[in-house]
Amino acid sequence: MCAKISVGKSYRAVAHEFNTSASTAYAIFKRWKDNETFDSKPRKGRPKKPTLTEASSAGKDCERAEGDDE
Repeated sequence: MCAKISVGKSYRAVAHEFNTSASTAYAIFKRWKDNETFDSKPRKGRPKKPTLTEASSAGKDCERAEGDDE
Protein backbone atom coordinates (compact mmCIF):
# COMPACT_ATOMS: atom_id res chain seq x y z
CA MET A 1 0.00 0.00 0.00
CA CYS A 2 2.70 2.49 1.00
CA ALA A 3 4.81 1.65 -2.04
CA LYS A 4 1.93 2.41 -4.39
CA ILE A 5 1.19 5.73 -2.67
CA SER A 6 4.90 6.63 -2.74
CA VAL A 7 4.99 6.06 -6.49
CA GLY A 8 2.21 8.61 -6.90
CA LYS A 9 -1.02 6.65 -6.94
CA SER A 10 -3.93 8.38 -5.21
CA TYR A 11 -5.12 7.35 -1.77
CA ARG A 12 -8.55 6.62 -3.18
CA ALA A 13 -7.21 4.31 -5.93
CA VAL A 14 -4.97 2.42 -3.51
CA ALA A 15 -7.78 2.12 -0.96
CA HIS A 16 -10.06 0.70 -3.65
CA GLU A 17 -7.45 -1.97 -4.48
CA PHE A 18 -7.16 -2.98 -0.83
CA ASN A 19 -10.91 -2.73 -0.18
CA THR A 20 -10.61 -0.03 2.47
CA SER A 21 -11.32 3.69 2.80
CA ALA A 22 -9.10 6.51 1.57
CA SER A 23 -8.77 7.83 5.15
CA THR A 24 -7.43 4.44 6.27
CA ALA A 25 -4.92 4.43 3.42
CA TYR A 26 -3.85 7.94 4.38
CA ALA A 27 -3.48 7.02 8.07
CA ILE A 28 -1.39 3.94 7.26
CA PHE A 29 0.85 5.90 4.89
CA LYS A 30 1.24 8.75 7.40
CA ARG A 31 2.20 6.31 10.18
CA TRP A 32 4.81 4.73 7.91
CA LYS A 33 6.17 8.09 6.75
CA ASP A 34 6.44 9.53 10.28
CA ASN A 35 7.67 6.49 12.22
CA GLU A 36 8.88 4.03 9.56
CA THR A 37 6.85 1.34 11.28
CA PHE A 38 3.29 0.07 11.33
CA ASP A 39 3.30 -0.54 15.09
CA SER A 40 1.00 1.47 17.32
CA LYS A 41 2.50 4.03 19.65
CA PRO A 42 2.30 3.39 23.39
CA ARG A 43 -0.92 4.66 24.90
CA LYS A 44 -1.30 6.89 27.92
CA GLY A 45 -2.90 5.52 31.03
CA ARG A 46 -2.25 3.33 33.98
CA PRO A 47 0.94 1.25 33.69
CA LYS A 48 0.53 -2.49 33.37
CA LYS A 49 0.71 -4.56 36.53
CA PRO A 50 4.14 -6.20 36.89
CA THR A 51 4.31 -9.95 36.44
CA LEU A 52 5.11 -12.18 39.40
CA THR A 53 8.70 -12.57 38.17
CA GLU A 54 9.20 -8.81 37.83
CA ALA A 55 7.68 -8.15 41.25
CA SER A 56 9.85 -10.76 43.00
CA SER A 57 13.05 -9.52 41.34
CA ALA A 58 12.24 -5.93 42.38
CA GLY A 59 11.83 -7.10 45.98
CA LYS A 60 15.22 -8.84 45.91
CA ASP A 61 16.86 -5.64 44.66
CA CYS A 62 15.42 -3.75 47.64
CA GLU A 63 16.64 -6.39 50.10
CA ARG A 64 20.17 -6.22 48.65
CA ALA A 65 20.18 -2.42 48.86
CA GLU A 66 19.13 -2.52 52.54
CA GLY A 67 21.92 -5.00 53.33
CA ASP A 68 24.55 -2.77 51.70
CA ASP A 69 23.93 0.06 54.21
CA GLU A 70 25.31 -1.91 57.18
